[in-house]
Amino acid sequence: MTNKRLLFPIDRKEFDANQGRLLRLVRILSDDGYKVDIMTPNEEVRAKAAEAFKGSEKVDVLFVRPDVIALPGSFKDDLAKTFIRQTHNMTIPETDMKMYKLSALDDFFGYIVDDTYPDIDITPYDLVLMPVLSRDDFPQLGSDCFYSVICFLAKEKKVRLLGLQTRPAVQNVFLYAKIMDFIVVKEDWERKYLEQLGIEKERIFHLTDPVEAYCLKSIEDSYMNDLFEFMADKYINMDKRAFCIVIFNHPNYRSEIKEILSVIWQLDLPVVVILIKFGYNVRELEEQGVIELVYKDIIDKIKGGVFFVEANARNRLMFLLLSDMTISSSYQEMLGFAAGHKKTAVVYNSIFRDMATDDGVVFMDRPDELKNMILKCFNEKKTGYNCLADIVGKLCNNSRR
Repeated sequence: MTNKRLLFPIDRKEFDANQGRLLRLVRILSDDGYKVDIMTPNEEVRAKAAEAFKGSEKVDVLFVRPDVIALPGSFKDDLAKTFIRQTHNMTIPETDMKMYKLSALDDFFGYIVDDTYPDIDITPYDLVLMPVLSRDDFPQLGSDCFYSVICFLAKEKKVRLLGLQTRPAVQNVFLYAKIMDFIVVKEDWERKYLEQLGIEKERIFHLTDPVEAYCLKSIEDSYMNDLFEFMADKYINMDKRAFCIVIFNHPNYRSEIKEILSVIWQLDLPVVVILIKFGYNVRELEEQGVIELVYKDIIDKIKGGVFFVEANARNRLMFLLLSDMTISSSYQEMLGFAAGHKKTAVVYNSIFRDMATDDGVVFMDRPDELKNMILKCFNEKKTGYNCLADIVGKLCNNSRR
């Protein structure tokens, strides 16, 4: 349990960009013990957030109203004149165009808003998480002011800013990206792109947890939406940081399944195995009885433990989305589904050795091949896995600059 406190400022346009899924990240962080305050100047966002976290002891929803200051025309005149004096000798690189001729009138006559947020207090927080704003869908003037106040106060009070890459990185308002102390990206290409723009790699975190990365994406996936409900039902109690393999049981391929389980056991790694049952009987023995008779001596030796689940077609897909790797003794279209969601999908059976599909499924029949594939995937997750709670934990341990 942690006593760290997080601020999550969000306005309407950024909330809608991900169909409200950013609240899922708040839920994940609060479930990990963080106290999170959602701050918004938008009544509809406030209402939806309050409904989502009704009764929560870890999440509060704060509604902030702007104060409006009447600015005299002379104020804007003075700002423009000051800007021209300070930048009079500056030109656009590789041109003789004076910078103030492009910026002064636009910035100080067309872009001075009279909103202010004097009641925002940022001192109680260990970290601020906020969307990196998009130039292709820039917030309205008042909203821009809201985010700017948050950034200004964070810098003033030395509270770190963690930017969430909710739009493609190529759409960033570069000033907002640069002002973030750290940025969480959902794709590796975004990390590389930000590095090319001069943002130090130490300031960029690649969020590799697939469920959490989906919360940052703007495209909706009905299967991933179903997964949220599936996870809430807690069919199995499994640490998301664990390496998980789904194996399809099948009465016709017991020898192959026994070989698969043996390879996992011999690797001697903390691998969680989910064995999906199909509900068949062999005479008086039900499927679980057959499993215990044929596989029990191996299953008991697997370090990470084995879960036995009976699942309908929909829930099988949910288990595939939760896993890191899927192994079957026969080809099924569900394997292509898994591969399409960036899971390693393997058919282990000599009958299908020479088969090839174009959906990303790998075919093999030798134990050493399977062993190397599992070891490769295990090490990739062990060294490359990042979830938001772990990222926030690292930053909160040294939250004041």
